[in-house]
Amino acid sequence: MTSPVLDLFTGRIFIGDGAGVEHLVRTTDNCTGAVAPPCVDSTTLTLQGAALDDGPLVDGSTGKVFVFQGGTGLGAGGMVEVVQANEDFTGAVTATFGPKKGTGEYIGAFNNAYFTGSGTPLLYVCGSDVPGGGNGVAALWVTGFTGSAMNTTGVTGPTEVLALSAGNNSPCSPLTEFFNPNIGGGTDILFVSVGAQCTSGDTNGCIRSFDITSGPTSLIRSGPIDEPSGTSGIVVDNASASAGASSIYFSTQGNATSGLSCGGVTTGGGCGIKLTQGAFQ
Repeated sequence: MTSPVLDLFTGRIFIGDGAGVEHLVRTTDNCTGAVAPPCVDSTTLTLQGAALDDGPLVDGSTGKVFVFQGGTGLGAGGMVEVVQANEDFTGAVTATFGPKKGTGEYIGAFNNAYFTGSGTPLLYVCGSDVPGGGNGVAALWVTGFTGSAMNTTGVTGPTEVLALSAGNNSPCSPLTEFFNPNIGGGTDILFVSVGAQCTSGDTNGCIRSFDITSGPTSLIRSGPIDEPSGTSGIVVDNASASAGASSIYFSTQGNATSGLSCGGVTTGGGCGIKLTQGAFQ
């Protein structure tokens, strides 16, 4: 089961399972068939059959839920996909972001315009690029919206921005977006990690950041910085004008080595890391 996600406005809880099914737990309103809460609704959202690896994104302001699936374990037709539906699982639409990568699929991230309502709202996703056939390699994708509806086709539908890895079976971390008004007069930053074979040419995992203030871009703001087997989810701390006070935190997925040490420690486990958002150091 994935981590549960609660909509505080409706009291609904969303949980995914290993069969590719998203479930709805109601805590304040009746389930299908007038079953009193708390209850697990018999209505579910079924994706393409592969396991769900992460909880969904839930937007309580629009009543929409976004479920991410990587297609791992499926045959040649498996795709990286995002399903958007109403919170009662009606009105589902599916956008695809390249063929399966052979790894887990974690949540994407909205840009700042999605939250403010000013500018062009976008959803960034770790999809795939297929340089030589077979499973795809991790790639950054983006799609737009028409009103509150996610675009699934067309010019403002799913679009690949750039490859993030040079090898198959390299997972992305969950994507993390943060708007910092104290960097460059206001910068919308996207943070992402991959587990191996960064497109910079090395074989290690890495973390990097992108300036997405003006929309989809291949401009790497900072990085890549090598990290053993990539990173965990990325936690943002602060939007301060003070030097070194706007940071991100994460842990590595692999152990420290002589080439990738933890503050000089080269054995004994993974690393807990702090980087500044601006200088990435």
